[in-house]
Amino acid sequence: MNDKVLSFSKDDSGVTLIELLITLIIIAIMASIGIVEYGRFIAKDRGRRATNELFQNMRLARTMAIKENRAYTVVIDTANDRYMIGFDQNGDNDLLDNQDTFGICNDTNGDRLPDTNPDNNGDGVPDCVKVVNLSGYGSTISTTLTTTPPNGPGGSGISNAAFFVFNPDGSAGPLGSVYIQETMRGYTYCMRLATAAGKIDLYVWDGDKDNASETGWTELR
Repeated sequence: MNDKVLSFSKDDSGVTLIELLITLIIIAIMASIGIVEYGRFIAKDRGRRATNELFQNMRLARTMAIKENRAYTVVIDTANDRYMIGFDQNGDNDLLDNQDTFGICNDTNGDRLPDTNPDNNGDGVPDCVKVVNLSGYGSTISTTLTTTPPNGPGGSGISNAAFFVFNPDGSAGPLGSVYIQETMRGYTYCMRLATAAGKIDLYVWDGDKDNASETGWTELR
């Protein structure tokens, strides 16, 4: 029987150390790029979701006003990065009084006003008022802008409205905007009460902290 001699070509010798290192470096670079892009996506998504929730609550306030046949107010509390929604019983546009309420709350005598409306959670707002804290979307979501766009949508100025009132006939005012920003990267969204008929528009700024001179805005709805 003839002995068979096994031979190996150079290609059968496996991966060299240099080839392995190059492969690992490529994987590391791709992973770092992916992490950066994922971080950007998360930051934008937080701002977008916070603005969308404000949009939905503005529509809710209008619906409640029509349903209950009484005006509903949305108060933008920029000092505490939150907003409140409710019926403003005395018309002072702050929703901080015990008779302010969202819906029918603690009403035993049938006058549609709360008989008692304590602040059990200590947030400074009566418990019957609906409160939304932007901190629920992360510590970097704020109505205070660390990167200020050169202008608002359509060339308007940059300022946050203090409140909006929705009337039983569906009308609303005063007209104005609310800006919400992811402050680490400068991604900025704008919700605007555009007409007295209650039309609400949403925009996102085309710039960020690295492109602070960008003047364009993209309308989302």
